[in-house]
Amino acid sequence: MATADLRSDIIFFSDHQKLSTVDYPEAMRLAVMQKTPEERSEFFSQAFVNVSSFDAGLRFIHALLERAKHTKQAGGLWIVGDGGTGKSFILDRIHQQYAPIETPVSRIVPLISIELRERPSVSSLMLHMLYQLGQDLELLHYRNNDDLEDALVAAMVTSKTLAVMFDEAQHLWISNTRKKDRAAGQVGDFLKRLYRHVGAAYIFAGTPGLGEVADRECQSNTRWSGRLTLKNFEYDIDFLGLVDALDELAPMPQKAGLKDPLIAAPLHLATQGNFRLLKRLLAEAVLIAARERSERITLSHLSDAHFNIFCDISNPFLKK
Repeated sequence: MATADLRSDIIFFSDHQKLSTVDYPEAMRLAVMQKTPEERSEFFSQAFVNVSSFDAGLRFIHALLERAKHTKQAGGLWIVGDGGTGKSFILDRIHQQYAPIETPVSRIVPLISIELRERPSVSSLMLHMLYQLGQDLELLHYRNNDDLEDALVAAMVTSKTLAVMFDEAQHLWISNTRKKDRAAGQVGDFLKRLYRHVGAAYIFAGTPGLGEVADRECQSNTRWSGRLTLKNFEYDIDFLGLVDALDELAPMPQKAGLKDPLIAAPLHLATQGNFRLLKRLLAEAVLIAARERSERITLSHLSDAHFNIFCDISNPFLKK
């Protein structure tokens, strides 16, 4: 029997306290420069950068949700990559763009967004989805899984749900069975049934192990055939374009010239092209520079930021 107990194996994207920088207009950047150094740094850490890999994922997801409006075979996407390569960055962007809409008579939820901490049970997963759809969990006490599934299907149709998005989705696909055709066990069977009855697209984001599941799970990778593999940036024209874009977005009066090889090369060496580490390092540099009332980020700020982030005395920004 399932009870309406929301366990800690799942959290909601809406629990994340994030700044809304979806469109990031220049006026917003200028306004932020009048705020505290801490606010400027936090704003920069949420800035969206439209690099090619992120853009491909976003365009594919938008197409998925559009297709889900008129077909029961919308498809899906597997976003695979190591930590810090941009998976959650893409999902946060999509979550902002497809937020729930409250109307006088109903709650429209185009996207259910779930982040997993561990492998959920089927009942726990359904209860969390029902909760996001605005259902009263008190009315769902002691319902069995069949009843919960019927309620979920009805609620998704009523709420016009177009997609379900899972971060750390490798937790869904950890096998607890020896049957090779049921890699996710009962959870996988439930997801397949829900897809068949509702037709909402699925977006799975997780570690490289998730890609291995998609490779060997024929039933899953033919239903949800999209694949986006994210990697650390090489030191090339794409990385130079990325740091230049971040330079443009930084809430500082002047650009720092981050694409200059004398700065870009140490940035890549320090972060190994990892997007999360790059954003953290530069956000810390913004904080330090803003506290000093500097017009721009300098090598000295980057050096201090490097130590603050990595606790590394010998850092690549120190002059030899």
